[in-house]
Amino acid sequence: MAKHGKSKHRSKKKGRPHVPARAPAPKPKRGRWAVAAVVALLGIGGIVAWQLRNRSEPAPPPAALPSRPRAPQRRVATVLNAVAGQKPETVAELQDEELDLAQALIQDFPRRDTPLIVLATVHQYRGDTSEAEALWQEALKLNPRREDLYEQLGKAAQREDKLDEAIAWWRRGIEANPLAPGLRWQIANALSTQGHQEEALELLKAECEITPATARNYYLLGQVHQKLNAYEDAKTAYEKAIELRPDYYNAYYGLGTTCVRLKETEQAKIAMARFRQLKAEADSSADARIIIDEMPPARQRAARSYIQAYNLYDAKKEAALGARLLQRALELDPNNTLAWEKLASHHYINGRAREAIQLYRKVAELDPNTPLPLINMGKLYAQMNQPGPAETVLRQAATRFPNSAVAQSELARFYLRSQSHVSEAVTLMEKAVALDPTATNYYLLTWACDVTGNLDRAADAIQKAIALDPQNAQYKGTYERIQSRR
Repeated sequence: MAKHGKSKHRSKKKGRPHVPARAPAPKPKRGRWAVAAVVALLGIGGIVAWQLRNRSEPAPPPAALPSRPRAPQRRVATVLNAVAGQKPETVAELQDEELDLAQALIQDFPRRDTPLIVLATVHQYRGDTSEAEALWQEALKLNPRREDLYEQLGKAAQREDKLDEAIAWWRRGIEANPLAPGLRWQIANALSTQGHQEEALELLKAECEITPATARNYYLLGQVHQKLNAYEDAKTAYEKAIELRPDYYNAYYGLGTTCVRLKETEQAKIAMARFRQLKAEADSSADARIIIDEMPPARQRAARSYIQAYNLYDAKKEAALGARLLQRALELDPNNTLAWEKLASHHYINGRAREAIQLYRKVAELDPNTPLPLINMGKLYAQMNQPGPAETVLRQAATRFPNSAVAQSELARFYLRSQSHVSEAVTLMEKAVALDPTATNYYLLTWACDVTGNLDRAADAIQKAIALDPQNAQYKGTYERIQSRR
């Protein structure tokens, strides 16, 4: 494996530097008291005379004094200084900048996995897949729970037609993190091609529990059911995939062929017609054309590397450095919503709430299909004691995104904290737990039911929260209080 520029740091002794004792004060020289007397006439003679009596010998030149130990210079600052004001014109220049960034991160954080992953990405897009794989494995030694690396290593083996090795990597990922998203899908997809439908079916059922909003789970589930001649189950699975992703043309094709098997001729015709329409649209879209200009995706990759770098540094203690990393990401990819969102959060962390709100508003304009910028704006307004704007944007998020449990729960939380519209908070939380039955959502439902006097529903909700999070002492205390009042 090629070296990637790890620096050797010498150990430094901690503690305050030794300071030599002051030399004895010289005897007063003739003429100084005259100066002091003149100044005394101006009202400050006593102070100056005291200073003269206690003055030490002239200090030696700065070079002779022991210097104070400075905070360690971050290597990434050198990279930022080198690229300041520069606009890369070629993919090679961008890759060189990414390489410098990754090597600087490795020197700043020699025991962290992220710098190795950034460096692996550079090698991957340069075509050096063996070096990328070696770096992923090195990163796994530092952080064995990185399920994305097991997935990458499995895909690399799959590309080399080493399917058993690929499955082994994905299974190791599940062992490291039993709730790792996507790994069971990868194994099920591979097993299905090998004819192991029953095992694939069990894996897909588990995957649907972990990532219930992922359309590809249900599409593959439909295919497996179809191979097992379970056509009604296949139809249900394809319809769920389409519900989650209405433009999923392959799911329409699967639905059409399944309806043929079920002799549902009319529905089969509708599904196949929709498949042909969506497929034609996809084939003619800009995304399907051959990429002639490689710079836009290269800029996006480099921007992602800078965002990953930002996550390594302390947002408060190294605020200026963090801001520079995000600004460089935006110089490379001005429409990167994640970078804008990170910069908004950076402003908020450092006490600049108004600037953060402005940037969250920009994120909402760049990506109108997510409720998170609106939710963050609402929470900031609430913390700034501006309940009117807070309610406006939170209600906007809940209305525009009726299938977002987060949007519903955050509006409910606002109402509960402000002690207003508490009946509506109950409705919002009932919807939130239906969309995402988490312990936190059940706890908020408990709160809403409690303040509206529905203790039976509150007790039921808190019991569900405890079942999902049995070690939470707050939930147990809440249950006991509610039970004592019933």
